[in-house]
Amino acid sequence: MSNEQELTDLVKKLTKQIADLQFQIKSLKAKTGATIPEEHLATIAAAVAAYLGYEGEPRQPHFNAPKALSR
Repeated sequence: MSNEQELTDLVKKLTKQIADLQFQIKSLKAKTGATIPEEHLATIAAAVAAYLGYEGEPRQPHFNAPKALSR
């Protein structure tokens, strides 16, 4: 089996898993009638992105202490 075929199969498998998860989320929303807080969705999205290998850029600059203070 070639690498390209393996990747194609993996993408198909992941696409199916995502579709299944979306269906489960919709059914849970219908049962509970509650919405998922945006903070939770952002956390889940960040976890998935990290799992898939995305390394985001830091958004807050890091300030180093002056050398005189770090002695």
